[in-house]
Amino acid sequence: MKLVLWITGAALAVIGVSAYFYFTAQQEQQAQTEQEVEKIQETVGESNQDIGEVVSESHQFYNGTTGYGGLQNLEMEKQVEQAEQNIEQVNELEPDSSSLEEDLEEIKTLSENVASNREMEEVRMLHRHFHDLDIALNDYDGNTKIWGVTETLDAG
Repeated sequence: MKLVLWITGAALAVIGVSAYFYFTAQQEQQAQTEQEVEKIQETVGESNQDIGEVVSESHQFYNGTTGYGGLQNLEMEKQVEQAEQNIEQVNELEPDSSSLEEDLEEIKTLSENVASNREMEEVRMLHRHFHDLDIALNDYDGNTKIWGVTETLDAG
């Protein structure tokens, strides 16, 4: 009986210590990510405010049409119209960051695919790109999950 209690106590102690280290590491990683995002906002975001405005407006569109289960009820015509608008806007933008330029080219490619193929997964990826760029450029304060799909946040 004492052996069972001792083994149970030891197992609980190991679990507790492991959980402590895990959550401490998660908090440290979160703090580091927040610092990196702030640095990007102060540099790339500050010098590309016009692009930040376009990103914010597009992100609002995707939040309204695809967020929180909206992908299951997509109105593809609206998505195609937005994709065509994305293409026009990207063609007019002049980023001063190579990583942001790569992200905008990826948005253009995804948008071209939505316009021609009408694929739901491409719409999802557009939303994720605009979401991450909104965090990077505009201090977006909604859902702060970073999808990791942009070069701009990776470059931080």
